Amino acid sequence: DMIWFPPPFKGAGGDLDMGYGIYDHFDAGEFLQNGTVETRFGSRAELENAIQAYHNAGIEVICDIVLNHVFGGNPEYNPWLADYILNRAWYPVMPYDHYLYVFAAAPAGRYYVQVAGNRNDHAQTAYDDREGYYSIRPWFNHASGQNADGQPHHYEWQIGDGDSGPFDAFRIDLPGRVMEGHINGVGDVDEYFIDHTGGWMEFKLNSTDLSGVRDFIIPQLWYDPDTTVNGDDYNVSDSLKIFTYTAMQPASGRFPKSYRNYHPVDVVGHNNISETYHYPYFGNDLCYFYSYTLDSLKAWGAWLTNTLGFDGYRIDLAKGIDPSYMAAWLNDPAMQNRYYVAEHWSSASEIKAWVDAVNSQLSGTRPMTAFDFPLFYALKEFCDNPAYDARNLHSAGLYPLYGHGFNITTFVHNHDVFRPYTSAHNPIINNAELAYAFILTHVGTATIFYPDYYGGTFYNADSTQSFTMPGLKTDIDNLLRIRKTFVSGNLHLLTQVGNPVYKPGDDRFATGDYSFYASNLYIAQREGGVGSGNQGGCIVVLNSHPTDAIGAWVTVQGNGVGATFLRDQTGHRTGVEEIFADNRVFVHAGPRSYAVWANSNINLALPIVRLKVYLQGPYDALAGQMTTYLSDNNLLPLTQPYNQAPWNYPGTESVTAIPAGVTDWVLVELRSGLSATPVVGRRAAFLRNDGKVVDLDGASPVSFNLAAGDYYLVLYHRNHLAIMSATPQPVHKSSDLYDFTTAQTRAYGTNPMREVAPGVFALRSGDGDGDGDVDAADKNLIWRPNNGTTWSYSKRADFNLDGGIDALDLNLMWRPNNG
Repeated sequence: DMIWFPPPFKGAGGDLDMGYGIYDHFDAGEFLQNGTVETRFGSRAELENAIQAYHNAGIEVICDIVLNHVFGGNPEYNPWLADYILNRAWYPVMPYDHYLYVFAAAPAGRYYVQVAGNRNDHAQTAYDDREGYYSIRPWFNHASGQNADGQPHHYEWQIGDGDSGPFDAFRIDLPGRVMEGHINGVGDVDEYFIDHTGGWMEFKLNSTDLSGVRDFIIPQLWYDPDTTVNGDDYNVSDSLKIFTYTAMQPASGRFPKSYRNYHPVDVVGHNNISETYHYPYFGNDLCYFYSYTLDSLKAWGAWLTNTLGFDGYRIDLAKGIDPSYMAAWLNDPAMQNRYYVAEHWSSASEIKAWVDAVNSQLSGTRPMTAFDFPLFYALKEFCDNPAYDARNLHSAGLYPLYGHGFNITTFVHNHDVFRPYTSAHNPIINNAELAYAFILTHVGTATIFYPDYYGGTFYNADSTQSFTMPGLKTDIDNLLRIRKTFVSGNLHLLTQVGNPVYKPGDDRFATGDYSFYASNLYIAQREGGVGSGNQGGCIVVLNSHPTDAIGAWVTVQGNGVGATFLRDQTGHRTGVEEIFADNRVFVHAGPRSYAVWANSNINLALPIVRLKVYLQGPYDALAGQMTTYLSDNNLLPLTQPYNQAPWNYPGTESVTAIPAGVTDWVLVELRSGLSATPVVGRRAAFLRNDGKVVDLDGASPVSFNLAAGDYYLVLYHRNHLAIMSATPQPVHKSSDLYDFTTAQTRAYGTNPMREVAPGVFALRSGDGDGDGDVDAADKNLIWRPNNGTTWSYSKRADFNLDGGIDALDLNLMWRPNNG
């Protein structure tokens, strides 16, 4: 399992920056810069503690990284861009929000500044026909000493005609006055004038609409020394210098940068932004031509992995990164053979071409993967568009191009697409659980989005629109259990190759033509048989029809699904379906719902109990977990031990081998009331050293064959005092974890547990006869006769579970709990 962290680095926006505006690669919340020490997400120490906590839980941490660009540099003179911009030597033009025009020692007088659209080809022709809105903000010395910084913008639709004359130019009265204008078609030029008392003068262009047009320039600057209409004004455009926001001296002291670290620079192959991987979509586009840049970023990768402890990486804006550089970065020893996923927001064929280009140059064995954006858009249509044909899912996404899932990471939502009411970023509004049923039963690494899991009310950018989405925790938890149990092996699209015959609901023998249901039903098969704990394959059915349950006869492919009789493991559909000798089977799903049909001998739709408890005896306070001495030394029985007094549990639970990490057997009981008589269910289970109570596979929650409901949770151990939950708890197929270890009040009664570490509680040891009391009988009848004798599991006097019966059991376990 993995968790994805956002970029935890200091951005240009300080503690408001999400990390995608990266400024200092080596500042994870440690240095004071950009107005803050901590990043938006906290300090470096907090980051490292979080990573360690996930590692302790067996979860890898994936870091979101930005390799394509940086933000937030200070202005510096950029001699290369003078030719690039002022002489319009290349196309596409440098976006004008990346630089400013500077006349460092401008004489006093009147200046006429023009604004025009740049041309759209290499020909020396007039300005292009790119219509758009812009703003210009000049800074200059003014006789009054005043400025307009912070004052309202001034807007004019059309200003002047660019003849450098005094009659039609619009005056900018104060330094810092933002003038908003509009370029309207071929040859349009706006003109302004300012009266300058001499010295530094600069002009900054910017965009004022969402058109995306960023290719306006200042083509000419004219100077009139005496501000009179006498024809003595002249062109001083050559005096303008281009300054870019590229000078960076990060507080970490590592990887300082200048304009030579970015595209374009005066090096063949990197001297323009027309190349595929050179355009500055965001911030300053890093140029990997210089070994300094490449080596610094490799050192950053090693620091992320070896110092901070990240396990894998999500590559932001991968479409802006040259595959050769991407491979070179990943081939660094610290980065090899990890999980990588690229955010390459493109068509399926473009994504595959980029991923293949990277993988063809990798030295390691673990490949680059990519987020399947095309599949997301197909699933959104399936969920939100009633007219969408479900058969389009057969060819959706990256799988049809690859035929396997090794290079694919699927998702239902992520931060890129979860922006309500925003074009191309709008999330799935209806029945997103159908999309999760798809990705969690299909190939690829699947991701789960926090807002999908917990739900909530979500707004558009200006909070004028909202929608409420229910949390999908129950669906996702059950689908994850299904995925771990049944989802592996070859994938077959049964509504494409399985000769489907459609029927209404579960009426498998209905007469008539129901082929019109084909546009609503999607059916796929996984063969299973791959991975530990796998119980065969499954058949997933997705139904988009708003009112009708739909079924279909399909032909099971390949090696089948490891069973002849199938049940719906989601619990949405009842009954058992049979795969006949001709491999035909009838499967079905309800309206706007899904079903996953698999081995009927297993029922993942049963209610489950998730418990965490510690035993005082084997608890190691320094390690923060229990010992596993008994299982490590093959001292645990393979059959449950609670089939004797006082428990008299008749269950037949047994295993061929004890799973790893097990401390001992326990007995779990569900009660409908406080007394011991209304027992509704009992199961023998394993207690792992991390405190989790698990089923016989050593991993799954403990399932019960009973109706979902609210029950008291009781746990017995053979020589510790039993405990019961303080209140009834909801028990269903996706029950939450009930953790007894965090407080005395989690268990019923007065001081029912022992505090074994500050704030950590465990079952009290010493109840050798299992009568619910720690008393003299436990010492005299259980411990004393067995003290110093050959150890046996049936001798319940080993109160600390260390494989011996001695004074430690009496003095450290029985004595403190006596009475």
